[in-house]
This record gives sequence, C-alpha cells and structure tokens, in this order.
Amino acid sequence: MSNKGTAILSLFLSRSSCKLAQYKKDVVLKVITRCKELDNDSKRPGRKEKRTASGSVNREITNSKTLFSRKICLTYNGEKQNSPVSQLFRGVTFKGDTYKGTLIFGNVKGEQEIKAVGSIEGGAPIALRQDAVLGLNFGAQLSTGYAINQLLSRAPAGKKSVIFRRGPFVQQLKTEEFRLPRGSFVIGDDQLSGCGNFTYQDTIDQSGWNIKAKVKIGDVQLDEQTISFSFDKTFTVPTEHIDKFKGKTEETLPEFSIEFNNKQFALNKENLQDYRDVRHEVLTVLVEEENRDSFLLGKNFLKDYCIALRAKDDALTKFEVGLAPFEKLNSDQKWSSYDKGKSSKHEYSGETPLLDLKFKKDVPDESASKAILTLAETQTFALETGCAAKDTCTKYQHDNVYDPKKYSGVDDNTPFEVKYKDSTLKGKTYNTTFIAGNFEGMLHVSTVSEITGDPVDLSADAVLGLAFTETSTFAMTTFLNKAPSDKKNIIVRRGPFVQKLKDQEIKEAKGTIFIGEYTKGVAGCGDFVWRDTISKEGWTIKADVKIEGMDTLKDQKIAFSFDELFTVPEAQFALFKDKLESELPDITIIFDDADKFVLSKQNLKSFDDDKHEKLSLLVRGETRDSFLLGRNFLSDFCIAFSADNKLSTFQIGLAPITRLDSDSKWIKYDDGKGEDDGNGEDGGKGGKDKDKDKDGKGAFTASSSLALQVFCALATAFIARLAQ
Repeated sequence: MSNKGTAILSLFLSRSSCKLAQYKKDVVLKVITRCKELDNDSKRPGRKEKRTASGSVNREITNSKTLFSRKICLTYNGEKQNSPVSQLFRGVTFKGDTYKGTLIFGNVKGEQEIKAVGSIEGGAPIALRQDAVLGLNFGAQLSTGYAINQLLSRAPAGKKSVIFRRGPFVQQLKTEEFRLPRGSFVIGDDQLSGCGNFTYQDTIDQSGWNIKAKVKIGDVQLDEQTISFSFDKTFTVPTEHIDKFKGKTEETLPEFSIEFNNKQFALNKENLQDYRDVRHEVLTVLVEEENRDSFLLGKNFLKDYCIALRAKDDALTKFEVGLAPFEKLNSDQKWSSYDKGKSSKHEYSGETPLLDLKFKKDVPDESASKAILTLAETQTFALETGCAAKDTCTKYQHDNVYDPKKYSGVDDNTPFEVKYKDSTLKGKTYNTTFIAGNFEGMLHVSTVSEITGDPVDLSADAVLGLAFTETSTFAMTTFLNKAPSDKKNIIVRRGPFVQKLKDQEIKEAKGTIFIGEYTKGVAGCGDFVWRDTISKEGWTIKADVKIEGMDTLKDQKIAFSFDELFTVPEAQFALFKDKLESELPDITIIFDDADKFVLSKQNLKSFDDDKHEKLSLLVRGETRDSFLLGRNFLSDFCIAFSADNKLSTFQIGLAPITRLDSDSKWIKYDDGKGEDDGNGEDGGKGGKDKDKDKDGKGAFTASSSLALQVFCALATAFIARLAQ
C-alpha cells in the first residue's frame, strides 16, 4: 500500500522457492489441493467466507499479520510462457517464469498469467510466511496493478470496492497485550460489519492509493501532505519529522492526525507504544523514519480505522480512499493480561528428585506418574502401557504409565528412540495434556513402549532430563518458560542421603523442589553464590578444587548429580583409594577466596556391614575431564539452576543447607549392629527384642541374668568368710 513499486507486484512461490523464506513453507501441492475445498467447503479452519447475492465476497482472516495470507490456490499443469520473471521485493530480486493456468483468489477464478518465482538474487532469504504475494497498489493505470485490477473488475456495478477491517496488531503495553490479530475484508460491497460511516478522499492521479490531506503533529500543521497506507508496516514519517517522536516518553509523545473533507482522523498515542522488555517497563516508540515524501499510515493507524479502496466509476478510471471509525464486535479478539508465570513447590521421598506427572486434570494424586529429575539426560519421556509389566522395559512394575487411549493422546507420527543405561528405548510422540511442576497444558510428549537390550534400572514412570548442550531441552524450557520473570529457577534441596556410620545412620532420604521461586529466602537454604555455566556444556561450571594434601587444582570443570556419588578423574582417585578412615581428605570447591564449599570427609564414608566396622568409600574414580559433585556433596548444599528471562544465559547457584525440623534425622543403633525391621527410630535388633518382651518371651533372659548376679554375690561373701 505504500508508494513504492514493490507494492503493485503479484507473485507466487513455486515449489523450488519454498526454501527462500525464513519460515517453513507449505509446498504448493498442499495449497493447490485445497482449491476444490474452497469451492465446496467455505468453512476451512481459520477462514470464514460469505458470498452475497450480488456477487460480493466477505472474508474473515484469523491469526494473520497480512490480509491475503494463505488464501491462494494455484493449479498445476500451467502452460509456461516465454516471459521470465525478475521482481524486486523487500530488497531481494525474485527470479522465475510466467505460466498460464487457473488461478483462484477472492472473487477471481479463471485462466490467468501467473508469475511463479523459484530463486533469489542479491540478498538473504526474507521473512515471508505466506505462499504468494498480491500487491494491491497500482501506478499510472489500474491495469498496472494485477491483483486489484482483477478484484475490482469482477465486483458488481456500483460497488467496485474492497473494504478492510484489520483491527489491533500484536502489541505489548504495561499491563496487557494483544497477541492474536484478526481481520476481515469484503470485495464488491460498500459496507462491512464493524465499520462506521466512511469519509472518502480522491486519490492522487496516477499514484495508486495515495491521497492528499492535512497533517497535524502536536501544534504543527502541515497542509497538502501525501498520505500512503499499509496493512502491516509501522507508522512511518519522513526523516525530517522523526525528531518529533524519537526519544519521547509516554507523556511527551505528540498527538498526530490527518484531515480531509472536514473530517479528522487521529492516531491514538497508545498505538505508538510498545513495552516489549520482559518487565514491560521500557518504552519502544512505534514510529519509523524513511527518506520519503509521504506519511505512511500503517498497522498502528489502521488498528482503529477501516479502509476502503474504491473505484468511483464502473470504467475503473477514477479512485478514492475511504476511512471509517472502527466499531467493536463481540467476535473481536480480546486483550489479555500478562501471564505472570507460576511458581511451585514439591516435596519428594528418595535419593532422586521426583515430580508428580499427570496426563489428565482429574487424575488423583495417588494415580499420578512419578517422574525423576535427572542431570544425566537431555531427553524427556514417559513409559507407555507396553512397559508397565516388570522386566519388560525396566526391572520394576509400573502401575501409572501413559495410556494414549485413556488420556486421548494424538499420535504425532513421530517415532521416538533414546539410548538409556546401555539399552535402547523406543516409542512414539503424542500431543497430550501434561501437568507437572509449574506447567499445565498441551505438549508433545515422547513415550516408550519397547526396548532393545536388557530391562533398565528405572523405578520411576517417567524421566525429565534437565541436561542440555547448545539448546535448551524439553523439561528445562517447559518449567523455566512458565516461571515468572526474574524467577527462572529450579532449586533442589535434597538434604541428607541414606548413610550408615559406626554408631548412627540416615534411614531415608527426602527433599524439596522449588520451581519459579526467588533464590533468596528459600526455606532450608542459606544465601546462594553464583557461577556462570560453561557455554554449550549445560549445567557445568568452572571452579578451583582443593583436595587436602595436594596443591589446588585451578579452573576445573564441575558437574553435578542428584543421585550419583562424588566422582573424580582417575588421576585424583589415588588420593582416596584404599585409604583408612583417618586418612580421608577434605575436599573444597572454591569459587573465590570468600566462597568455598567443603565436602566433609564424613560424607565420603559408610559402614554397611553388620557390625559397622568395614569402611565403604563413597568416592568413585572414572575416566572423565570433570569432578562430579553428587548426592554426598548436595546433602549439605542447595543447588539452583537459573536462567535469564530469555533463557539464553545460565548460572549455577550453591547455598549451604540450613537444617529444618522436617529433615531426616540421624538414628543411633540400639546394639551397634544396625539390623532392624524398620520400626521406629530405635532401629537395630533392639527393636525386635522389645517386641519379644511385650510377648513375655524376653523376660526369662532378664530374670535369669539377675539371679546369676545374686548367686555370684552370695558365693563371693561365703568364700570371704572361709578365708577369715
């Protein structure tokens, strides 16, 4: 609609040019096969069409930034003409050929010459979602504008017009946003629902749809200015006037209006504002500048006005542009308040963090699948019905697996395969309800129904992999995207791990997961200290490592695990292997001189034998290039996985655990053996002896012992008398 020559073109993307745009394109055949559908079924999703008795066509366009999006049908078997195409469009030259064939769009259907482009010159692929471009502008004569000439020529007599009602554009204000543009247009009629009374102005001769009008910017009035229009571009002013808008605040933006035929049309100042930063606090002024001799009234002007492009005579020699105030309709898309995100807190039992996972809203908690959070996997998947039985896919029975029939999953026809613990898991991907953590909605979820290899050691019903490399993964983006701004965090406070020392033990592990919470003030966590992650290596960081008895290792790669043991490279394992309890070293992770995290030597040992005398070393050595801080490190530290609001930069945070009353407690052994039946905090065999006492069977032992003591005392006294 601007006065630039590119606006008058009509070109169609051929099969070979689908790759020329930055967006994935539908191949031509997919569009073509819908040509008959347009004739037989006018209710295709995303489009409403009404044909009037007089021959006019009324169409509504949904979710479209441009008004002719995806409404083109181009048939095959076109006859190639001896007329190459070279067309400049958005700074890129499109190359192709001209064909003669059937073309259907708007009120047009018949044999036409079609410019089909298949290559580009002089630039990179452009951002074009649609499969064709219909330019509505024209030059000295209407015939120079192919599309508008076809539309108006076929409109009824006396109604040679096209009216557009585009409505709001995608925009973010301080407290609300508009996300789903939706418009309508009518061909061959003089009225359109949602439009008020039109005021018309003659176009400038031989200049397409440009008009002359008064322009007022603040207190400055400019007479006889050239006005152009655009459905999708932003309000654009000649460079000499940009200073009136550039750098202005919400309060100091000037009023802008045009006037013709004693009617004024103001551009709402709110339409010049956008707050696209994550907090919606920084103003972006929606005004652009060009070295041009006209004002371009774009989407932020036509948000509030319908525009009519009309021929004044049936001979199509004189033209006018009409503007009418926008009238609200019940069917109009609504503005929505910002989704401020959601936080959640989850308590779990076991050595590995677990989340309840549901595939339907009304599933009771006890029937929810259990999904482990793991830093060892990038993939996320759920076990399907084929893996429910023990020793099919895993070594365990699973009662709460994904059932596509029960949960109405839609098969994506996308096979899924993942290597997991030396076996290969296979299945499908379903579009299904997904409720876990702070997320509730529809997602594409991979499921596993068969295995190649041995059943894997997986007691949970699903795996949520938090690991990533160059790109974020399903679980991480699902939860962090839903988290509130500036709270893009997953915090895990895992607490003590199951461990047996010489005189006491931790019998159960349990922890808490926080998603979308501020890291300051988390219950049971001290102050976090932060470290940037290593680029393209997921949740790994660099830090110094000090192992007691050797020099500090500088800039070591550090990885983390919720359930694995502390693991060191083979070169350092000799400092731990075959050591006595008294010889075990302390380990310190150093961010800087003030921020140090000590892995206590107590966390490196366990005494799992019956007498709790034989040392089991809780350190592993592997051929690896990093230190792995596992459950015996994270038993004393909260860990936070944090991202910026764009999920483009990441940090690891560590904070000392502060003990809570609900934490697992150390339990003293009753007899030093540590063998118990799990009843009460006393543990050991003493718990069983107490039960025997209640049955009257342990009293004999106690009374016999007392009698023996009395007998010994009497015998001692008798011998003493004999000695006298």
